[in-house]
Amino acid sequence: MKTKPSTNSLAILSLLAGVVYLMILIPEIISGWEGGVEGAKSGFTESRRWDENPDNNVERETFYVRLKRKDKNDYFPDDVLNSRTQEYIPVRYDEMRLHYQFRDSRSLGMILFKTLLMFGALPVLFLLILIPVQFYKLIFSLYRNNVFNQLNVKRIEKIGIYYIIVYGYQLLFELYEYQAAKSVIDLEKYQIAHPEYINSLLLIGLVALIIATVMKRALSIKEEQELTI
Repeated sequence: MKTKPSTNSLAILSLLAGVVYLMILIPEIISGWEGGVEGAKSGFTESRRWDENPDNNVERETFYVRLKRKDKNDYFPDDVLNSRTQEYIPVRYDEMRLHYQFRDSRSLGMILFKTLLMFGALPVLFLLILIPVQFYKLIFSLYRNNVFNQLNVKRIEKIGIYYIIVYGYQLLFELYEYQAAKSVIDLEKYQIAHPEYINSLLLIGLVALIIATVMKRALSIKEEQELTI
């Protein structure tokens, strides 16, 4: 018995989706690992500095911030050296990592905000592990041509909900960095800009929930038709 062309197409698309998702996932894992290692090194260095000289301890934190120009008429407010020609070329920074040394104690609100984020990091990390697990379960099901069933609907719903939760945590984290950095840092040529309130995580989550709702409705119609027959 020959396989239907639509089945072949679905299998091929499922495989391609799995490969593409893996190509997106691997750089994110590498980047997260590097950031985690760097954070662990920084924390270890800070703890040693505190042990050696607790009376002269200065809290340090790295901020990742978005920037906007103070002078709207100056499109390239900075310059960098081109080592090939030994000339400086104009540049503009839209994002920046800042390593700041706090001189004064932070407000109680910011301390509580950061503590809340620290407690939320582990559950969010768990969701980031569950998302690819649910995704590849869905891909394998589609590859086997098991499309319209309640299990796939649940998987898509979970993916959508997980993405929206991760988006919410990311937004809170960026809001913390924005408030904390803006309260102590004033750059010469740039303003610290608000975080992006809408991004691809939210869109993916909403699209997944829409697809799940459509599939749920299609299953309901199919069941009604089978009962009618």
